[in-house]
Amino acid sequence: MKVNKSTLCFSLNACPQVTAEVSEVLSVQIVPKTIICFALTRYVEDLDLNFIGPQSFDGTDIYRLPQHLFSNSSLTTLKLALFVFEPSGVISWRSLKNLSLEYLGLNEDIIERILSGCPLLEVLELYNFMGFRRLDVTTPSLRTLKLKDFWYSCDDDDDDDDGALMQILASKLGSLEISGYLYTMKCRLVNVSSLLDANLSFALDTPADSSDDYEEYGT
Repeated sequence: MKVNKSTLCFSLNACPQVTAEVSEVLSVQIVPKTIICFALTRYVEDLDLNFIGPQSFDGTDIYRLPQHLFSNSSLTTLKLALFVFEPSGVISWRSLKNLSLEYLGLNEDIIERILSGCPLLEVLELYNFMGFRRLDVTTPSLRTLKLKDFWYSCDDDDDDDDGALMQILASKLGSLEISGYLYTMKCRLVNVSSLLDANLSFALDTPADSSDDYEEYGT
């Protein structure tokens, strides 16, 4: 863990001295609550919490983020990896400018609440994302959107053999990056008239006889 008066960074993988069993208990029960409380009471501006550890994907419970984290006026940069992201109340990050989320299930309602609760948000990064099929960027300040790696779930009923469709609406967006592995997901860009820079470098699962599939990507 690294901390100064404005920044706090914690990564479970940065604690090699913690055994696997203890690491599992700490990551689910003790460490997240302690670190989050410490950060909020110290008015930290830059918070980076990464709880991807050796046993992160073995079916054990993942820590549910507390509601008081979702209402904060001091955070300007927030990075979260592998948590249950289900706010029970409002999302209000009035000073937040950079938001990075990894391995979080996010539905369209939560995405809308994030954007409406972050009036100053400039950069949104979603890595290993899942749970939503429409991204309507309504925050005027948002200039950069990065999507990397679709987190495929066998339980996702929306995914069929033809692939799911992701629709992105962003009239004010200046920069867009879609990269990584998208399985069979198709992306449709709608009303991106302000887009100045686009990096589309993703990999797909495409049947050998379906060469036309690539033509479906674009604006």
